[in-house]
Amino acid sequence: MSTLRLLALSYLASASVFVMAAILVAHPGLGRDLVRGTRALAQMANDDLVQPFLIRQQPDAVARIALAPAAPVLRPHEVQQPAQPALVPPVPRLVQAPDI
Repeated sequence: MSTLRLLALSYLASASVFVMAAILVAHPGLGRDLVRGTRALAQMANDDLVQPFLIRQQPDAVARIALAPAAPVLRPHEVQQPAQPALVPPVPRLVQAPDI
């Protein structure tokens, strides 16, 4: 950083400190109000941003409904052959009346 910029920043810092001192001398209650407001702002930030992550929330109630009974899990070596075929061929429909 150049020397000129460093000098400008130090001037701004000292000027702002001087202005704050002058304001606090002219308005003595302002210091208490600033402290009170800063404390309230920090408390709000703590309550809204920090505490929700520190307090463990209770999980919401979960309702589970069994839609179908649980089917037994068959492993590949336990596969059983059905006694009868699973698919039965459909009975042919009579579209026309039979000739008698």
